[in-house]
Amino acid sequence: MKWLDAHVTVGDGVHFKLDPGRLLDAMDRHEVETAVLSPPDHEVAFHNEEGNESMLKLIRAYPGRFAAYAVYSPWRSLKGTAPLEKALEGGCRGIKLDVMVQGCSLLDPIVDPLIDAARRHRAFVYVRTGASMHALPLQAAELARRHPDVSFILGRMGKTDYAVEAIPALLQVDNLYAETVHNYVPYLKTLIAKIGVGRILFSSDLPLTSYERETEKIKDLQLPDELLEPIVHGNLLRLLSPDKEGLYDR
Repeated sequence: MKWLDAHVTVGDGVHFKLDPGRLLDAMDRHEVETAVLSPPDHEVAFHNEEGNESMLKLIRAYPGRFAAYAVYSPWRSLKGTAPLEKALEGGCRGIKLDVMVQGCSLLDPIVDPLIDAARRHRAFVYVRTGASMHALPLQAAELARRHPDVSFILGRMGKTDYAVEAIPALLQVDNLYAETVHNYVPYLKTLIAKIGVGRILFSSDLPLTSYERETEKIKDLQLPDELLEPIVHGNLLRLLSPDKEGLYDR
């Protein structure tokens, strides 16, 4: 079974670095067919165009192996979203929102134009949540409630400070997806029992973790293929391919 990875940060970041070639080697070793790439920290926060262009170059150079998130500071939406929309039109399939480095709240009105752009381009939105009172899982649920026709990924599941909010947030709205990374097997079993397998995505969050650790954890769930397939492949495929018949129905 081929795996799809919902979030990997690639490039030369201030805090973390990952070379695309090394990523491809790791993907091949662990049968990961496609990874959705994010630009590194400084490009998420400030150098948005550079980050988006580097993502577009990678998905064009390695078709089928990489998909990508576009990034855009919500503060720049005060003057429109043309650069963001250019990246989405160029091939980025999602938008990454990280208010912890972008300097606002998930519920600030300046975020809404980014979500509107996602809607127009049938893109999904990865929302990093966790160690900030302005990026809580329950705030992500409220953002998803405001935009019911856009799909959101609950990035990092509130880790570490607000992980207790993750499952309550996921229970509130059906357009919010969980990711597996940074969670242990007992928690993942509880998550499956609470929301089912239709809104859970395999994610490695490389380079913060490893494929060895994250794939083994999913295998340790010992799920039958019909329950494993949506988590490691089908759910993300549906988000990546909204125009393919039957894939976009939740």
